Amino acid sequence: MGKYYRVFILIFGILLIGSCSQEPKQSGPENIRIQGAKSEHKTDTVPIMKDTIAVQKIDSVKKDSIIKIFADSTLLGIRREFPMPNGRVVNILITGIDSRLGEKSARADANHVVRFFLDSGCIEIISIPRGTFAMIRKGDTSGGNIIANVRSIFGQERYIREITKIAKVKSIDYYIEFGFSQAMGIIELLGYKDNAASTLRVLRSRKAFTTGDHQRSYNQGQFIRQAILKVFDQTDDLVGKVGIRAALALANTNLSYDATNYLLDEVRKHGFSSMGHERIWVRMKPNYLSQMKHLNFDSANVEQLESGIEKRVKGMLEGDRKTPEGYAKRLQNLVKKAAVDSAKNPARVINALAFPFQQKAWMQVKDKQERVQLRNRICTLLIDAFNRTNKTVDAKTVQDYLQLEQEAYQH
Repeated sequence: MGKYYRVFILIFGILLIGSCSQEPKQSGPENIRIQGAKSEHKTDTVPIMKDTIAVQKIDSVKKDSIIKIFADSTLLGIRREFPMPNGRVVNILITGIDSRLGEKSARADANHVVRFFLDSGCIEIISIPRGTFAMIRKGDTSGGNIIANVRSIFGQERYIREITKIAKVKSIDYYIEFGFSQAMGIIELLGYKDNAASTLRVLRSRKAFTTGDHQRSYNQGQFIRQAILKVFDQTDDLVGKVGIRAALALANTNLSYDATNYLLDEVRKHGFSSMGHERIWVRMKPNYLSQMKHLNFDSANVEQLESGIEKRVKGMLEGDRKTPEGYAKRLQNLVKKAAVDSAKNPARVINALAFPFQQKAWMQVKDKQERVQLRNRICTLLIDAFNRTNKTVDAKTVQDYLQLEQEAYQH
């Protein structure tokens, strides 16, 4: 299990880099999308660009040290100065979708643009809070004009256009989207095998923080940054190939396996490594004048972080919070009904299970044995239904994914 989580980090959270060096001689895959021109810089340093907004305090932390949870000493200002890499750049949009079991329309609750500057060896993560203004309806005073709603109301294309404006980037070259269940699977592959649910709750929490949505977005950006630093040096061996393929298969993405390998190889050639703390940073967009808590998201810290958050929000949470047991029961009932329909109505089976399969809904089931049983039942029912309706390509897609997940998770 631990063997595969490392490459996953780059794909989920994930993927990035840039700064200054010579143009590499080797060309990448024909279909890879790259912006920018050659860089004339040949040093390990990059120009510094001042942001347009003054802040109360500059983040001068150079290491991800363990800090006291929620102590005032953890407050750090948003950085005012950032490196300004040159050369080719690839922008990847990572979106966390707030989707429920079987729901096809959902908000974009996590928004991060990960920038690979291929001629440098630096990584920029632009984190955009879900409540950032985006015009949806003129005259709306209810708070609905936010980026989170653009994805669910207008679709992905319009959402991407709005993201490019907010992040101030030319375009988005690739996207990676995942819902709650898919995020659980990805987090497990990142090494949080026994506390993936706790980790996700910490990353989704906003009520425990004074700055709310902004701190949550910053936390997610820092999680991506810390994860990349932790595993980057372990992503170039043969074992990692299974992790990359599994990550891509879990998410909804237009990023290919070959393009992913190319990006990682390019940034590695130009100096990025797990020791390069100064080569990867989190930038908030739009610029926001505030102080942020700088948390350590190592797996060993997650339980303490969750406990601190629970104490902060006690009394603010709904009394009927959904439980893992309740979710598993709903999924079990869905599968039982589809099994009854499978004898005479394969089309109904497809209608019931195709989207839960796309969501990888079984990943939220806490009991691992029950999870595996549900996954296998959903996949086998779909494979049979697709074959019986002459959709053999779809049947093979499900079969291939099932085999890949069994290999990646070793069950």
